[in-house]
Amino acid sequence: MTDTGKLSQRALISIHKSNTKLTNNDLPHIKGSSMPPTPPPSSWVALFPFSGLHIHDEPDMLSTPLFGDATLVSHETVLRAFPKVKDIDKASTHIAVWRQGIVNTKWFGEDRKNDVFMAEAQKRANEIAALLSVCVLATSTDGNLTGLANRFGHTQEHFALLRPSDGDGIVAMSSGSPIETFSLHETETLFLSKHELRTFLDQPLLQHVTQAISAQKSKLAPALRQSIIQSCLRLASAFYEASYTAQLLGAITSIEILLTGDEQGTSFDVKQRRLGVLLGNAFLEKYEFKKILQARHLYVHQGENETTRSQALMALGVAMYGLFIYAVVAQDIPKKDMLLTYLDAIQLTDKLAAFELNPGFQLTSHYLEQVRLQHTMPFLTYVDDVIAFDKDYHEPAWVHKPAHFEFVAGELNQWYNRKAQL
Repeated sequence: MTDTGKLSQRALISIHKSNTKLTNNDLPHIKGSSMPPTPPPSSWVALFPFSGLHIHDEPDMLSTPLFGDATLVSHETVLRAFPKVKDIDKASTHIAVWRQGIVNTKWFGEDRKNDVFMAEAQKRANEIAALLSVCVLATSTDGNLTGLANRFGHTQEHFALLRPSDGDGIVAMSSGSPIETFSLHETETLFLSKHELRTFLDQPLLQHVTQAISAQKSKLAPALRQSIIQSCLRLASAFYEASYTAQLLGAITSIEILLTGDEQGTSFDVKQRRLGVLLGNAFLEKYEFKKILQARHLYVHQGENETTRSQALMALGVAMYGLFIYAVVAQDIPKKDMLLTYLDAIQLTDKLAAFELNPGFQLTSHYLEQVRLQHTMPFLTYVDDVIAFDKDYHEPAWVHKPAHFEFVAGELNQWYNRKAQL
């Protein structure tokens, strides 16, 4: 997180307490002056503007949170509780994060303890934004519902902080924009009720990743839950990268987070075998995972930047599907070391299939086959179409477009029409 200790020098800060309004010019900046006594801990709601989604039926900002310690709240609802938030533009919805702690609103920019408090709140908001971004893209068949304009964590100085008990709070604005995860254009907004959003996140493909990221719903061991959260964060960040190679690297990193155990120096071969068990080797062959790894190797070890659009999308599709299937399996094997041991064991039993065994011997990979059959991911339809499109038009490896999903509206529609006439 950037240094919020210097926030008053870079951003407008207003303090809202009772009927008194102060600006940073009213705060004392005399060298050697002492700050007032540290206030006692209290409950706060940190609000981070979030564009591209509008929650239209949230009457009470303090109602039951969607994610245990966090929720989404409409801008209108926030305004009723905290009118000063009107100064944060472009916000249709806020990610609201509940935290208990000490915040010194009178000396917000000077008290470094505030930095720690806000860093934790921002981290939690990013987790929620990552979840929504990954889930929406995973269920999209046109690849058009994720914002590529802004990176995660790009707007740490764009927030509001409210203490519901007495209305004390602070609003900070910088030149940044709200976090965007849904829309390529400001005019594109998803309108959902809170019930519709909860129903969307509860569908079979998405519900287990959602539960892992929701603070009070996960039964997973801490190490396993943290792996899912970190993988989701890294994967969502990859959506925002400006080159195909960076997207590919981010996707592979998100896979590694899931498949690396406590053992020192887990080799890439081991992680690749575990992924083959998790998703099936036929799946990895279909999406040319060996070529994806080769592209990574050429960039990391030889500096060759030759990743194609299809390779980037295939890497994202494999990583995204791997995350969801991993979260499903984790419900039955809720400890990470056990889950990885299970994947290793399945790989060994598959090796045994090459030998002559007793007719009654049962291999256990049937469980994973059933999991995959029951949890399909619509985004892979889009990946398949782009692969076929790029093979038809032989896109050169050096073509890099920053908006990787935006091309689909025109180019793919023309391609569909041409195919239909054949």
